[in-house]
Amino acid sequence: MLGHLISFRADKEPRLVFWNNEQVESLGLQGKELNMKFSDYLLCTGFQELETYTKCPHKLKGMKQCGYCKHRDITKVYARLDFEGFEELKEEYVKQDFSVYLASFGTEIVKCGVTKSERLETRLWEQGADHWAELMTFNDGNEAYAMETTIQQKFRLHDFVRNDTKLELLNKPKSPDALRMKIEEIKACTDFRDKLCDSEIKINGNIFPVPESFDVSYSINGKVTGSKGQLLFFENDEKSFVVPMNKMAGRVFLLKAKSDEKPAV
Repeated sequence: MLGHLISFRADKEPRLVFWNNEQVESLGLQGKELNMKFSDYLLCTGFQELETYTKCPHKLKGMKQCGYCKHRDITKVYARLDFEGFEELKEEYVKQDFSVYLASFGTEIVKCGVTKSERLETRLWEQGADHWAELMTFNDGNEAYAMETTIQQKFRLHDFVRNDTKLELLNKPKSPDALRMKIEEIKACTDFRDKLCDSEIKINGNIFPVPESFDVSYSINGKVTGSKGQLLFFENDEKSFVVPMNKMAGRVFLLKAKSDEKPAV
């Protein structure tokens, strides 16, 4: 099967979202034996509006999403509360429960983010966070996003962590110590003390099926064993491999079921 990858979803069971001709399809990968090769070039994935996807009208090459499609994609609502083109969603969307959280990667990197409270654990799994803690909750998205920015700036916290950095940290030590120190620093600040979820902020940990040793691959040829954020793991002939799937979005792929070399479904 030929497809065009829109995104890799790092759920508990990783899956692909892709164009199959004019239709958008989803394929779960966990435990599957796959033979999957990607093109060398990028082709704009188009954009999503609520539940529907639209192909790039310009069919632009060289980028996974062109400026036109990025401007029309609903993800800008979730990332920065940009409701241009989605004005009808604003009142309902911002009046939900949101959580401001801290997440750590490895031993030193700590980021601050915000997400809908109902998606908190899922979001931290999707990011591949090693440890995390819910700091504050709000029933107004504008307040939550403003607080995220304030905390990032005041306590010198990351807004995001690059996938290349997550790959470098895969088999490095992991510790919640830096996260714990940032929590104590925030608790000591009187400006935030009455906004915290609790006087004792709980630190949670995620455990991912990271192989003890691995090679980096830019194709999949073996049994998928799991993922950590945008890093997909597979095994082949008793060897383990990691695919940085963030680099695969926007690429055309050829997918076969490895066991019988027939198109995967």
